[in-house]
Parts: sequence; C-alpha cells; structure tokens
Amino acid sequence: MNKLHTSLAALAIALFTAFPALAVEVGGVKIDDGAKVAGKDLKLNGAGVRTRALFKVYSMGVYLPKKETTVEAVLAAGGPRRITIVMLREVNSDDFGQAFMTGINANTDKAEKGKLVNQMVKLGEVFQTVGSLKKGDTLTV
Repeated sequence: MNKLHTSLAALAIALFTAFPALAVEVGGVKIDDGAKVAGKDLKLNGAGVRTRALFKVYSMGVYLPKKETTVEAVLAAGGPRRITIVMLREVNSDDFGQAFMTGINANTDKAEKGKLVNQMVKLGEVFQTVGSLKKGDTLTV
C-alpha cells in the first residue's frame, strides 16, 4: 500500500493549505507535530480542513519523514507516511468513500491510478465496513 499512501499524501497537499510543521489547531482539532510509523519518527508536513459547501467535514494532518513542499517530492520520498483524519461532522461512510475516491481521481494521473486499482478497491472495502463516521472519529492511514 505504499503507492496508495503516497497518492493520499499528494491528495492531501493538493486539497489543503499547508501550515508550518508544528503542532497546530485546525478546525478545532489539535494536530500533533509528529507521529511514529514502523518505529520511525515522522514530522507534520501540512494540515488543513476539508469543507464541502459551507460545512467543515474533517481536519487532516499529513506526516512524512522530512518536510516536503511539492507533490512530486512527496511521491518521490521513501519511507513511511501517515495521514490522520478527524471528523468534524457525521458523514455516511459511502459518501465519505466516494468523495475520497473522487479526490484521488482528480489528483492522480491515469498511469498512477492504474497502479493503485487494487489498493483503491481495498480502501473502498474499508469504508463500506465502517457504516458512518461520527464527529470526533479518527481515521489513520
């Protein structure tokens, strides 16, 4: 799922305004300045709030081994990555999954999407098992 993680990180950069890599409050949610994945320290690369119409849907933080400023650098970076999503309102998981996949499709070229088909199917299956996402729920990818 490494390619899926890189695509999700690229999507996050494309969708959100990046803030400096320190603990921030985004949409009323504290986003930590670091995380650990597979025993490796990661740094907050950016954070933001996803809105739909006028409603805040979720806050999100993107963690990488080192600060990157472009989608290309995120995709080229090696090592673990992490995305943390904290829901700001209740959303049906089908709607959330569809919107998430729409975002991936809009921000990933055809060649890259072809490489991610199996991972996107698995991610869709995860969304189907959740039911609904409630305010305060946290998703970690």
